[in-house]
Amino acid sequence: MGEAVVGLPGRCKRLRAGAQEGVEGVLIMDEKRLSQEQEEDRSSRGPEGLGNVCDVCGGGRAPGDEELAEDPRGLMRRKLASLWGEEKAQELCQALARRRAERRRTVEQDFLGGLEVGLAIIEEEMGRGVLADPLTGALSKVQFMEAAEREFLRARRHGVPLALLLMDLDRFKQINLRFGRAVGDEVLRHVGILWRRCMRGEDVMGRLDGEEFAVLLPETDLAGALSLGERLRCLVESCPLDKGALGVAASDGLPGDEDLSVTVSVGVAVFRDGDPSFRAVMGRGDRALSRAMRQGMNRVESYGD
Repeated sequence: MGEAVVGLPGRCKRLRAGAQEGVEGVLIMDEKRLSQEQEEDRSSRGPEGLGNVCDVCGGGRAPGDEELAEDPRGLMRRKLASLWGEEKAQELCQALARRRAERRRTVEQDFLGGLEVGLAIIEEEMGRGVLADPLTGALSKVQFMEAAEREFLRARRHGVPLALLLMDLDRFKQINLRFGRAVGDEVLRHVGILWRRCMRGEDVMGRLDGEEFAVLLPETDLAGALSLGERLRCLVESCPLDKGALGVAASDGLPGDEDLSVTVSVGVAVFRDGDPSFRAVMGRGDRALSRAMRQGMNRVESYGD
């Protein structure tokens, strides 16, 4: 048998070899091999495109590129049928189809497995607070603290001022309880848009917790921080949300408040020489915010500066 295939075109050699190897030998005739076999066919043709005579294919030259492009699987089936008959050819083609289906399933499983891993990573990062807040456009707590530590080190190294605003939306939990989280999310989105319009490019806003935000103000002293804090407070108070657009009845509101008004309390702190870390500034900002909330909310306070 080995001598009989000498001098035959490449495709016919493989088909003849498949007769000895059985189904596994023929299954190598998949789409990836067809392009290689086309090259073998070209090299086996004589001058001016004339093909060599092939007893397996029934004489004449091997099929050209046009036939392969039009019907590669039909061509393979015809060759198999000419070698072993229609019944055997059908069996081999079915085996090949099963092999291709298994390959596709493997590729799909690999893709879905990679997708699941990617989604799990995103979910984990969101749980850790690494990704930016999609509602307000603010940095996550992790991102904000990283930026704050860098600015703190820069302020300490170069002796430049650094200020911090801590802001808490007043009665936000009541808004969530009375109107639902969808309305609460719209409130957060609303104030995020208002605040970003007032900030400089170098200012950094982060969302620390549900309704608690922080704004880092590089090269800003206490007077400048108090001024911006008051501006942000007035902006929220003077730009209420449209109740109709939120699907809230005109007569519905918080207890003692017919409007869906939102206010904010602000605590201000600045960097001091001798602060061991940025958390020292955060601590004074927390105490200033607590003072603003104790004194009636909707106000700006500083602590110890």
